[in-house]
Amino acid sequence: MQILPDRKMRIRSQPVASGDAVAIEWEFTATKKSDGETSPSNSNISYFGVSFFRVVNGKIIYASDYYNHNTMQKQLQQ
Repeated sequence: MQILPDRKMRIRSQPVASGDAVAIEWEFTATKKSDGETSPSNSNISYFGVSFFRVVNGKIIYASDYYNHNTMQKQLQQ
């Protein structure tokens, strides 16, 4: 993703596990760069989310992410 070249995801707290389920809270950050179609902005992007996993025999068999898509879209449009 060239528009967000320095993107990072940081785990915000200890993962929570129960049985075969794991939940992880994270923060996504990046600096928005020009994609050639929009004006360069060098604006900061930041939002939080949670990922849920189901692990069986050491393999992830299910993964789902939850975050506020509107927050991300608004920051990308600035």
